[in-house]
Amino acid sequence: MNIYQLISSFIGAGSLLVAIIVLLYNTQQNNTEEQNQSNNKYNDLHSKMLEIDIKLNQVYQITTQTQKDVQVIDEKLHQQNVEIEIIKRDLKTAFNHIDEVKQELK
Repeated sequence: MNIYQLISSFIGAGSLLVAIIVLLYNTQQNNTEEQNQSNNKYNDLHSKMLEIDIKLNQVYQITTQTQKDVQVIDEKLHQQNVEIEIIKRDLKTAFNHIDEVKQELK
C-alpha cells in the first residue's frame, strides 16, 4: 500500500465517519421534533381535559344547588299542605257550629 492509497483510505473513512455523525445528529433532531409534537399533543389533550373537568364541576355545582332548591320547595309545599289541612278542618268545624246555631235558632 502506498501513501496515496493510505491517504485515500483515511479520507474515505473520515467521510464515512462524518456521514455517520450527520446521520445520528439528524435522527436525534427528528426524534426531538417528534417528541416535541407528541408533547404538544399531550399538552393540548391535558388542557382540554382540564376544561372538561371545570365544566363538569360547574354542572355538579348547579345540580347540587338545584337539588337543594327542590328540597326547599318540597318542604314549603309540605308545610302548605299541612296548613291547608288545618284550614279545611277549621272550616268544617266552623260550618258544623253554624249548622248547630241554625238548629238552635229554629
